[in-house]
Amino acid sequence: MRRIYPIFVLFVIWGLWWPGKAGAITVTATPGSARVGDTVNFNITATFSSGITSCTLQINYGDSASWFTLGTCTTTPCSFSTTHAYTSSGTYTIRVQHDPGSCDLAYPPDPPDPATTTVNITPALTVTVTLSPASLRVPRGESSLWHLVYNFRSSTAAPVTLTSSRGYFRLGATTLGTVPRSLSVTLRGGRAVLTENLTVPVAVLERALRRGATLITYERTFTGPVTVSTRLPIRIVTEATGGLRIRRLELYFENRRAEITVPRHFRDLRAYARLRYSGSDLLRGYWEVDGRVLSYVQRHLTYSGELVLESPRIPPLPTYEPGTHLVRFVIEDPPPAFELPTILYFVTTGESRVLTLRLISPANGTSLTSEAPEFRWEGLNRTSLYLVQFFESPDKPPVFSAYTRSTSYRLPQPVLRRFFSPGKRYFWRVSGFDSARSLVAESPIWSFRLPVEKTYVPGEILLAFRSRRFSSGLLRALTERYRLSEIRNFSLEALRLRVFLLRTPDPRADIPALVRSLSREGGVFLAQPNFVFRTRSEPLRARQAILDLLGVDELHRRYLGQGVLVAVVDTGVDFRHRDLRDRVRLHLNFVPKEGYRPEIHGTAVAGVIAASINDFGIEGLAPEAELLALRACRELVPGEPPGECYSETLARALDRAITEGAEIVNLSLGGRVRDPLLSRLIEKAAARGILLVAPAGEKEPLFPASHPAVLAVGMRTDSEADIIAPGEKILTTFPGDRFNFLSGSSMAAAATSGLLALALEKYRGHLPREKMAPLPGSLCALENRLFRSGLCREDTLLNLSAGKRH
Repeated sequence: MRRIYPIFVLFVIWGLWWPGKAGAITVTATPGSARVGDTVNFNITATFSSGITSCTLQINYGDSASWFTLGTCTTTPCSFSTTHAYTSSGTYTIRVQHDPGSCDLAYPPDPPDPATTTVNITPALTVTVTLSPASLRVPRGESSLWHLVYNFRSSTAAPVTLTSSRGYFRLGATTLGTVPRSLSVTLRGGRAVLTENLTVPVAVLERALRRGATLITYERTFTGPVTVSTRLPIRIVTEATGGLRIRRLELYFENRRAEITVPRHFRDLRAYARLRYSGSDLLRGYWEVDGRVLSYVQRHLTYSGELVLESPRIPPLPTYEPGTHLVRFVIEDPPPAFELPTILYFVTTGESRVLTLRLISPANGTSLTSEAPEFRWEGLNRTSLYLVQFFESPDKPPVFSAYTRSTSYRLPQPVLRRFFSPGKRYFWRVSGFDSARSLVAESPIWSFRLPVEKTYVPGEILLAFRSRRFSSGLLRALTERYRLSEIRNFSLEALRLRVFLLRTPDPRADIPALVRSLSREGGVFLAQPNFVFRTRSEPLRARQAILDLLGVDELHRRYLGQGVLVAVVDTGVDFRHRDLRDRVRLHLNFVPKEGYRPEIHGTAVAGVIAASINDFGIEGLAPEAELLALRACRELVPGEPPGECYSETLARALDRAITEGAEIVNLSLGGRVRDPLLSRLIEKAAARGILLVAPAGEKEPLFPASHPAVLAVGMRTDSEADIIAPGEKILTTFPGDRFNFLSGSSMAAAATSGLLALALEKYRGHLPREKMAPLPGSLCALENRLFRSGLCREDTLLNLSAGKRH
């Protein structure tokens, strides 16, 4: 073996060197099967068996007689790559060879020469898509929901997957908004159907209208093996000429309630459907009893209005079967954007009677003391489910209903604030059902009154001393004499006061009497309750074109509120919102035991005043004003606009606004009492030339708007207002880069603050007295006086005029 091994190595080396060693050409195609028009990649390698100076390779793609030069090899091995697209289907043979006339070598490549491979070309893939509906007519001034259906067809039965990452609202080449929702579809057997629920936002419509356009498009591009696009024309129309939309549906029987009991074979039972709608088109629907269609309804509705439909007399609502029956009016077209209501009727057998449920609490006619009242009744063995209903009047449909298996029900805070008014009288009743959902018991109707809103925090007092005269001994003497304990204290630099928040040992103590006694004590500058204030707003689902009303686009060509500092004393402003993050100079929290947090009401007010012009969302009245976000109020229910503030928190926030140099202070809040401490801060702010704006009471005066130094803003002529301003259905900013609608005098006050910020920029921080006094009555008139613009017509505010003068 030791002798054989060197000999074997010599044979290997000799074999590699020997000129007769075979060379070759290889060619591969990727992919081996493609469609007409697709690109096919070819990789070629040539190995030569001898030393090589140069040798040219050429290729024939099989779809013609032509040969194409790949390149010249000067080393071995050498490689080339090329591409080719076929214009018709078939199987093609590709050949690669050396050019005999151009190779300077003793030994050309050995076979295969030419080298061959094949590709299979199938017909081109085509996909088409049609969109239903083919176009939209959307009403201006409100968001609308539409159901889109995409129908895809392809030229192959093989699976094809297409994806669209987002949709675009466009005006020509300008993007007005996006829908960041991905859609994906897989075609099988050459077809597929895809649906999309599309919301056309108000902000998109507004951007188009500001550019003078009433026709935009919604576009999507689907990509995959092929690319297809859809383009949906959207015409912006007035509310009356827009597509039909059902805004509200109310069902009831002849007793105006959502339930009724009738005897067996009763012949005259009727149900009614009250519809509120906008736009014009064909309404298609049907009456349904226990899931079975009773009769179909078709009505052509025009413009906007209200329609009452009656269940058919033939066939009537069936009453031959005892028990509970459910009635619905089902709307097929246009599809409603809300859940359809259900009402019920109970058919008695005549052999059994409905028992009486005994109500327990709250006592009939009582005034409730709890802000989360609990309603209790006596249970019956036969009942497994109870229906609790609340009414404004016994002869009207319920304002709220709920089912429960318990013998008690507690009204949730969000329901209380949305459907009930403090201090108002309401009625309630309980119905009991057995396991077959048959009515077996019913209570009498009792009444109750909700508690009025508290005007001050029980058991708390604010005690203020002049800073230079304060002594800890005096405070100790007073707290011991009146058995008070300190909660916390703070200083008001603008007034040079030291303020203490104190607590009584008994939360039910007579606070007004205690305040009167403390006010008479020597060394005490001021004593008062810790009053409660609330933000003034409610959520709605439409909007009013306030920017168009005031002609803001023209104003913004010259004034944007640049350099004007506005303090928003409210719930927390979302200073990270894309429309507000460049506007908020400082954000501070004054609510004890809580950190700063973004909340609905404060964010909404800030957006009306100063939302940035940044191709996102909305546009504030003063889009370059700076904001102080001073959180002095807290949301009563997380995620709901109503907020609650206190004398202590408002005083600290107002003091900070003064010391920070705010030029406008927006106080979109109010209470029923005049606050002495806040009054002094308001007077101090006014003496420094600060403009203070607050919502006026619509039915009674509210503080701080009732203070002579505060500009009181209302929405109606019968309000206690200096200025009447639009405040209904305002689209504005919500926390988390969202937008929604709010209505109320809070929004009217914010609009006024925004307009004043523009005026302060024009007059360089000092409004001439003759421009403000006497006040002209409406925001339109004030704008025309301040800017001499004539952009806002008085009749667009429905001839509103102010109801109060200072």
